[in-house]
Amino acid sequence: MKAEIYPNYVEQTITCSTCGTVVNTHGTVPTIRVDLCSQCHPFYTGKQRIVDTAGRVERFNQRRIASEKVQKAAKTAASKKAKQDDRPVVPALSPAEIAPSGNAPSGNAPSGNAPENVNEAESATSQNEVV
Repeated sequence: MKAEIYPNYVEQTITCSTCGTVVNTHGTVPTIRVDLCSQCHPFYTGKQRIVDTAGRVERFNQRRIASEKVQKAAKTAASKKAKQDDRPVVPALSPAEIAPSGNAPSGNAPSGNAPENVNEAESATSQNEVV
């Protein structure tokens, strides 16, 4: 067994930067700093908590609020543009304007030389045959 190839085994201090818990153990490095430990991690504590060391959550919330403002402004501008539409307004037609004039026959009205009921039509055809 070679003596110089193995690392030095020393007392080690592990410190949590979130809650400040200190754990003493042995290892090859004298100090270790961790962001989360078993005392403050949500999995072990059962408490939901946002751990934000670099301000990322705050930056995300600022971007979200800014984008909501932009979307709201765009929606307001679109509704104003729709209200200021330049298309001409066509007036509504009255029922007299919609109905055809008296000269043209409508679909259900009888024409001037058509018989009004079926019996007159049958009698007219039978008189023509007798002649």
